[in-house]
Amino acid sequence: PASNANQPTGQDPPKRESQPTVQVPKEQSPPTGQTPYESRAYLTANLAYSNVVTSLSVLTPHTKPYAWLSLCTFFALASAAAWCLPVALQDALRWQADGWTRQPWTLWTAALVHLSATHLAANMLALAALAVTGYRMRLPAQAAVALAVAWPLTTLGLLYWPQITSYAGFSGLNHAVASVVIAQAAIKKIAYPLSFVLLAGLGLKLLSEHAWSQPVVFSADWGFAVVQAAHLSGAAAGLVCAVALHVVGRVR
Repeated sequence: PASNANQPTGQDPPKRESQPTVQVPKEQSPPTGQTPYESRAYLTANLAYSNVVTSLSVLTPHTKPYAWLSLCTFFALASAAAWCLPVALQDALRWQADGWTRQPWTLWTAALVHLSATHLAANMLALAALAVTGYRMRLPAQAAVALAVAWPLTTLGLLYWPQITSYAGFSGLNHAVASVVIAQAAIKKIAYPLSFVLLAGLGLKLLSEHAWSQPVVFSADWGFAVVQAAHLSGAAAGLVCAVALHVVGRVR
């Protein structure tokens, strides 16, 4: 007959050999604020990104370029207002080589007067592009001061050329704006490539115009004589003022 498995046999059942316990490492919980998906590669990339942002802060420090934008906006609004004046008043705002000592304000107002609507629009578009560039670079108030000083000096520099009897237009001051931007880009080491590009573009333009030997050239496209010497005068005034103020600031 079949034996009953549950029936005692009088002998102890054989003991099973104990198996070694394997310790399974527990998954470490991520630090507070960190998700499980943040791997080592992610953290490395995040650190690299932070370093790039820190480096770019040299080019765009945490300063608001209110002075720069305010001055550029004033130029645009003042030029638009001057265009709306009667022709007689516009003529009174132009710079005259033989009468500027009796009308010294024309050293400033000549840049705000334009000879045609196309002349005004072209200069304002160039000013807007330079203003935005300065804003992206977060130009300090020092740049606005340099531009304000270069404003009358651009017109005063025309005395070097006796062929120039009168002047009106913002193109000369636009070249001063470009020079200030170039100087600031050169001062900030991280912006060296930008300064080289801008300086090369401005230098090629001035070389192609030969303003030192051809200060005034009639342009059939514009319909009036273009005072190319104002471009050279503005570029020189803007660069000198920007560098001089930077040096003075470092000495102080």
